[in-house]
Amino acid sequence: MKIFFYFLLIFLFSCDNDDNNDYINSDFIVNVGSYYYNPQHLEIELGQSVRWINSSGFHDVEITSGPISFYLDACSGSCVIGAYTFNQLGTYNYICSISNHAQQGMIGSITVVENIDN
Repeated sequence: MKIFFYFLLIFLFSCDNDDNNDYINSDFIVNVGSYYYNPQHLEIELGQSVRWINSSGFHDVEITSGPISFYLDACSGSCVIGAYTFNQLGTYNYICSISNHAQQGMIGSITVVENIDN
């Protein structure tokens, strides 16, 4: 059984994505479940990353407006939907595009601001 979990971890961390380190070292986590993103709104600094973790259901992340458009593929059950490092200032509005999930309240936003230290 230990070997199974070892190989499962290797698989999860070797999956192809934009920046594999985001999966491990994200600055913020958005929890995803039945008709919610929690937190629903975030303010982060330029260069920080966000990871969306699904607890149940079948969900994705689709940017509907913002400086950059991207899409994170849906996954089902307990899984990591994806992660993204925000390198452009602005507000990113996003939804779950599955069925009527957005109409049920699965919407969120991330506002990227200048680094406070600058």
